[in-house]
Amino acid sequence: MEPNREQPPQDPPLIVLIVEDDFDLAADLAKRIAPVFTAEIAHTLEEALRALDRGGEGRASSSISISSAQEPFCAAIIDPGLPDGDGMRVAVELRRRRRTVQLLVMTGRTVLDPINDAAVLDAAYVRKPFVLPALLAFLRR
Repeated sequence: MEPNREQPPQDPPLIVLIVEDDFDLAADLAKRIAPVFTAEIAHTLEEALRALDRGGEGRASSSISISSAQEPFCAAIIDPGLPDGDGMRVAVELRRRRRTVQLLVMTGRTVLDPINDAAVLDAAYVRKPFVLPALLAFLRR
């Protein structure tokens, strides 16, 4: 008879919410961060807000159930220019729920609103196109 060995508890996955309406860019970001992070992708404001309400349980690669009362996202990469509304609403909601979540606002816009909004929310800001190593460094901090 083999001894009953308890498995040590697993750390929950590090989940990054990617809010980006460009399907190819979102998929590429998810693929590139996959060695370290699990990604949940939302292409619209509505999808992103639903992801927050689900507590990140919509990601395909997770076998761990997380209560929606917890905020599982360690970071969010947010495009403010979504087809159905302002992506900064996602940043505001994440910041309200969990002050320590890492927020990165990425946009191709040249107007100052996303930059000012990012500063108010204590979020990092990057213009598209961006360099991937800088993005990964942001997520790892």
